[in-house]
Amino acid sequence: MKIIVMLILVFNYLILNAQDLESDILKKLEELRSKTLQNLQQLIKLKIEQGIYDEAYFYLQDEIYLTEKLGLKTHSIKNTLNTLQQKAPNEYFGREVEYDITTDYPYLQKIHPLVVSLNGKDVRDHLFLPGKYQLRIEEPGYIPITKEVTIKAKPGVCLVEKLISKPRKLTIDVSYDFAPPSQTHPKITISPLHKPHIKTEIKSGDMVKPGVYKLKVEQDMYEIVEEKIYVWADVQPCTLSI
Repeated sequence: MKIIVMLILVFNYLILNAQDLESDILKKLEELRSKTLQNLQQLIKLKIEQGIYDEAYFYLQDEIYLTEKLGLKTHSIKNTLNTLQQKAPNEYFGREVEYDITTDYPYLQKIHPLVVSLNGKDVRDHLFLPGKYQLRIEEPGYIPITKEVTIKAKPGVCLVEKLISKPRKLTIDVSYDFAPPSQTHPKITISPLHKPHIKTEIKSGDMVKPGVYKLKVEQDMYEIVEEKIYVWADVQPCTLSI
């Protein structure tokens, strides 16, 4: 009987100690959360004073989350958040960067280049605060653009650029219905379609600017071949099969 009573007393003692331990843990956790909240509020104030509003915006969201965990009201914090967003969203949180990028050939064709970045960040995946940035535009077959640009807070297209195509190396493949009697080569000339008076003799290995050309092939004992060809912008050689 005494053993049972002692066991009951020990059991009750363990329960009371466990409850005290849980209470201490909860108390320390609340203190930690409260301290974290105070530090977060100081950080938000500092970021706003420094003008780093986009970071302050995200810290405000963290403050709302932590405040709700502590069982406190978040009404005043959400009001602050809404005020920041409505007052000057582009200035505080950055803006989407709209661009108008065209090519010299095809003439003034709008494209979405492989790379359009500001300070190394893709403009299609990020928001940008007003200020100066290093612009980089890359598209295979075109000369890259690197320059400093200024992004303003007002909406609308803020990047207007034109890409210039690189000359392409030619590979010329000539075939015959009947092979010529000797190792003679045809005379091959091209002239820009809009400037037919400018004629240039070409051969394999030559570099040609992308565009539309009139091709003319002449060789003794063979009919003259004339046709329109397109040389598109690309990094690979352009093959002409005649």
